Amino acid sequence: MHTDGFDVTDLGTVFNIRAYPEDKISEAALISGSIEISLNKTKAKKIHLKPSQKLILHNDSVSLESNSQMSMTRILPIVPDPQTQIAADTSWMVNKLILRRKLLGHWPCGCKDVTTS
Repeated sequence: MHTDGFDVTDLGTVFNIRAYPEDKISEAALISGSIEISLNKTKAKKIHLKPSQKLILHNDSVSLESNSQMSMTRILPIVPDPQTQIAADTSWMVNKLILRRKLLGHWPCGCKDVTTS
């Protein structure tokens, strides 16, 4: 899978990619298995995620040189919401939609069972 900021190689896994040009960040979240990520500016450096980890890339770093792009990349744990015990990164797996700081008017009508935080 290719995005503007990074490439992901599926190594037998369940994962989610969020990489929209209008967003300030892109994410690759690994639920199970293994993925290998190559930042587009640093193809020689491979990043391997472990289950329950996600890579966050600031989209404004995509045009930067390789060292600067690496410094704007973070690997974080996938943490469930304390109230729902569901992580936003994996909510789609249990037919839930978790919205954070989103106006519902910007989403298609007909959404049911929505949790907001």
